Amino acid sequence: MMGSSDRSGCRVSNYSRRQILLAASALLTGCSLPRRWSSGPAAPPPGPVVVRPPGASQWWRYAKRDGWSGKLLDVELDRIAEIDNTVIISRFSEGVPGQEDAIAKKWYQHAPRPPHELPPEVQQPWGQVLVDPHWDLVQAYATAIPLWPPELQAEGRQVFNVTYQTSTASGPMTWLQTMIARGWERIHVPAGDFTALRYTNDIVFEHTDYARWQSVRTETLWLAPEVGRWVARKSEGTYWGTPGPYPINEDSLRWELTEWA
Repeated sequence: MMGSSDRSGCRVSNYSRRQILLAASALLTGCSLPRRWSSGPAAPPPGPVVVRPPGASQWWRYAKRDGWSGKLLDVELDRIAEIDNTVIISRFSEGVPGQEDAIAKKWYQHAPRPPHELPPEVQQPWGQVLVDPHWDLVQAYATAIPLWPPELQAEGRQVFNVTYQTSTASGPMTWLQTMIARGWERIHVPAGDFTALRYTNDIVFEHTDYARWQSVRTETLWLAPEVGRWVARKSEGTYWGTPGPYPINEDSLRWELTEWA
């Protein structure tokens, strides 16, 4: 990454006007962008670590935020809809509390906007994603990719080299993902405190937009086995395009668990 650091420790990027403005704002506030979770090293859970299996009544609610400013962008509800050879997780956008659009005001008389259905997530089997809706485009992988390290240990590295397709692509695109376990942590999110395995995914891939090249993404996740899903997640990425001599930032996003059952 190109950039420089000042004495206060805030990183100021020199290739994105948007990021420069946000970094300058952080300097004025002592680098204290809003934080909704905190974590620190922890001992692994006792005994064999097993991720909670799927159940028909399970659901998870997440706050989706801008990774730079911390602004709440949406509240998402994930709910298990089907358990068979595949596990289908229905997803709904509940919007931002207190923000009603013109349609909601006109048709729902200032009542909360009804949830808007999002593309579902498909796992086959449980713990391996076949259709992933969390990126800018829904991605269907030729071979399912593990959602968390198969061996729930503090260290480990696995590489997944697959292809994926989207509704806008004329053919398969490459997806090279390196999953690295970083260690067990005790993490606090709005839903509570959890012992979670922190791991990262470093991704190099082809995008369906042929004006983009050298696309890379990095995401960090905290998996709480008792929850059966990640309790916190953040992602960011860059790519090269024209014009300009520097990489272009993708949106930085983060999710935090607020409720679950």
